[in-house]
Amino acid sequence: MSDFIIDHHSDLLELLEEDGELSQRILSSRVLGREAAKYLKQSKTLKNRTIAVLENNINNNYKSTIAKEWAVKLDQPLEYTLLILEAFLAGIKEKL
Repeated sequence: MSDFIIDHHSDLLELLEEDGELSQRILSSRVLGREAAKYLKQSKTLKNRTIAVLENNINNNYKSTIAKEWAVKLDQPLEYTLLILEAFLAGIKEKL
């Protein structure tokens, strides 16, 4: 686990499960979302576009291009990669 996550996002550590890398990826995605929000605050257009892309991919479930590509790359089910997208979006919304 990254010292950065422990030092700055320790509230998320309770989300870790004993599944090893699987929950670590979800937690890391949420942290990345929180960090991305810092930059998205600087541009309303970029913020709105980013959120729209994420929400569209999450809402379209099995049609999500991002989730499909990650599922192949990570050799994980589509449901899992959708959880990663949801965690990223949750992290963004927490800090906006």
